[in-house]
Amino acid sequence: MADLSDNKKEAIVVEDVYPLTVSIYFAFDSYQLSPEAQTKLRELFQKYTNGNDIKVNLTGHTDAIGTESYNKRLSINRAFSAEEFLINAGLAQERVYTEGKGEAEPAATNDTAEGRRQNRRVTIMVVK
Repeated sequence: MADLSDNKKEAIVVEDVYPLTVSIYFAFDSYQLSPEAQTKLRELFQKYTNGNDIKVNLTGHTDAIGTESYNKRLSINRAFSAEEFLINAGLAQERVYTEGKGEAEPAATNDTAEGRRQNRRVTIMVVK
């Protein structure tokens, strides 16, 4: 059997890849951040913003229940909730871009309760 000790390679360290995208989720007809969403935002802020020259894009989404105009406004309010949280945590406002897509870009089907749950979200993209 061959001695493989001479063929050892250094471990490869994989750094975070940008853009980094995560989502937080909302209750039906709500733009209030859940405790889970707050925890995820706090962790995201602490890990990626301290001392880093990053920008954050926040895109709000809804399920397809309700009118298109109502859902557009709700999606914007969801994104603004996340924006307010990050700014209060210390992220400079000029580093945040916020928009709402309403029901236009579903992540899952709107035909099931689980699909609609997945569509009630804010997508957070961290870019350098």
